[in-house]
Amino acid sequence: MSYVCVVSDISVPCPGCSEPLRFGDRACPSCRRAVPRASRAALDARLEAASGDFRDLKDHIRSASVTLVILALLYVGVGILAYLVESSSEPALPTPQELLEARVSLATNLAVGAGLGACFFWARRRPASALTTALMVWLLAQVPALLVSRAPVLLFMATHPRPAVASLLALALLVRGVFSALRAERLRSALRRSSEPPRERTRPPYR
Repeated sequence: MSYVCVVSDISVPCPGCSEPLRFGDRACPSCRRAVPRASRAALDARLEAASGDFRDLKDHIRSASVTLVILALLYVGVGILAYLVESSSEPALPTPQELLEARVSLATNLAVGAGLGACFFWARRRPASALTTALMVWLLAQVPALLVSRAPVLLFMATHPRPAVASLLALALLVRGVFSALRAERLRSALRRSSEPPRERTRPPYR
């Protein structure tokens, strides 16, 4: 049975006039009050409760969002730690070239971490766009790691089994989150179309 046939009647009351609000409503059909973010979240919550498939999609999106937080913290934390180790190495002090490379590596890791953190907050409103952007940022951040031994954190030790497995797991969770967010968007679009009143077909006048 189609998603839409089962959950097309999902609605929440308008906070202004208590008339039902459905997917696709930008304003209340009765009082014309803009639909607040809390009502949109309530619609999602009711859809999640009514549809096991949609609930699975939301779980995958949450897992991908948690992955973003973990990746962001890893890039920031390990980047700072690596910089402190490299800039204070003993017995020989680092050369200016080594300091420059360490600073570039630190700036790269901080930028990637900040970008992934921003995508985490963006994912609360636009999960498909945010997770797709985060996936692209993460993949682009791995390119220098294949070329320069000091570049970003996760694939820096790709020859070691545990970091390699962690990288593949993060990639799988992000990819699954992207596809789940896209499927959730398609479901919402189908619900929006189902809640629209049918358009009357007008025939051209006979001449």
